[in-house]
Amino acid sequence: MTPHMRRPDNGGWNRATSLALVALVLASLSFWLGCADDPEQEGLPADSPPADAPRSSMLPPLGQAGLNSRIFYSDVIVRASLISTNATAENIGTDSNGATVHRGLLEFKFKVLEYLKGTGGGELVAFVTDQRDRTYSTMELALEASRSWERDRDTKWDDRDALIFARKPAEVSSQVTRYSLGYGYIGAYTLDSKYRVWLPSATSGATDGSHSDDLRFLLGASSGGTAGAASGQPETISVSEMKSLIAMLEKWLKDGEGVEGHIECIRKSFYEEARINGYKERGESLNSTYDFYLDSGLPAGIVMNEPLPMDGKWWLLGKDKTLFTIENGTLHATRPLPAGKYKYTSSYQSPELIPCDYHPDEYKTRLENIVTVTAPAGTLHEAFFDPVTDGSAIAADATNGVLKPTSFTDANNTSATLNRISYDSGAVNITLTPHTALANHVLDFIALDGKVSLSLDANEATVDPANNTLSWNMASQPWEDGDLLMLRIREAR
Repeated sequence: MTPHMRRPDNGGWNRATSLALVALVLASLSFWLGCADDPEQEGLPADSPPADAPRSSMLPPLGQAGLNSRIFYSDVIVRASLISTNATAENIGTDSNGATVHRGLLEFKFKVLEYLKGTGGGELVAFVTDQRDRTYSTMELALEASRSWERDRDTKWDDRDALIFARKPAEVSSQVTRYSLGYGYIGAYTLDSKYRVWLPSATSGATDGSHSDDLRFLLGASSGGTAGAASGQPETISVSEMKSLIAMLEKWLKDGEGVEGHIECIRKSFYEEARINGYKERGESLNSTYDFYLDSGLPAGIVMNEPLPMDGKWWLLGKDKTLFTIENGTLHATRPLPAGKYKYTSSYQSPELIPCDYHPDEYKTRLENIVTVTAPAGTLHEAFFDPVTDGSAIAADATNGVLKPTSFTDANNTSATLNRISYDSGAVNITLTPHTALANHVLDFIALDGKVSLSLDANEATVDPANNTLSWNMASQPWEDGDLLMLRIREAR
């Protein structure tokens, strides 16, 4: 049997399955190829992209990102109270046909109670525009649209102080310094919107300008639109917690000064966070399971898969991780493996996410690998045998070295146990119960290169029934302290 990987319902090597693993890990890379270069557009997908935003067909819809994204793309973050709203319109130039075009804007005037990021005056004016930045042929039509937005918007949080995230627009046609809240107007960027640039206070009413860092602000609303998370329990963040997030992001940026690709890495981390949250919001799992099938006793370094074309970082995690290694996307066994089932998870960090060392916990256990190892016909039992110095012997048992698994069923369908294997005083000694369990069988010790380094015929052993011991005289020592061997007990030919 050749080592191979397949899904459980496949009969043999399946190149398409191997490529599926490539596609799964490359998914995090493919999205960047279609991302917009415009900073405003670039910031939006981290929360909820416009419907016409470029997106790889490999990826499902993005979900909501964390606050790091919004902090990063905001020029100012303020604790403020709403003063007024104003529906307005403006001329924004000409279209491709030379016709004058206009857009509607809904402006919000805030009283600034505290700057958490950036600086400015005591008032802040910010605006939103149509979700798709729709334009109108006349100022009247644009103004009519913005008035409808003002009329239809959700106002239930207007009486509360809020944390406001705003950025300076690339172009302004007003003498007043204005900030942008982005696209969209229904809900006015409060809790009913995925953009989360307007976080209302957890309690209604004004806070009389207090600068208490203990004040808390809502991060989400229940499905009914009331305060709290979907479970009905409030999900909030305090001013001090927000300041800590801002400070952490600033440190993240500062620590990467001079590192090539660091800023772009941070930007891409927001997309990855949104993608993870997209799975969570849909109740789907990021995890995938892949099955590998190997013959037992194959040499260390046996290749288990076709190479994956990647140059990022790989990690192996899980209880059996030391039995395998991965180099440049190619999986290898680190030693001959006895028959059994082994599990580990592989974790990949793409090159684009290395400069800022973004590696979320959700990616560390997403690819589970199950390796099924099969022994050849006529095999009674297989085990790891890693001897160590034990008194005058070089041996392994349940306490010293590695001898596992020790239990098996012999040829008479009777339970048997290997208790100890040793080399001592010029002899190989094997203690097992019952001492007859190996009758008519041969013990092969397989080295790292997959070759049998020693064979012992149980029928030729000296038997000590009182001590359940089989012995073979041997002048030369067959193994050393720290050797990694595999034991195969097979029928005598």
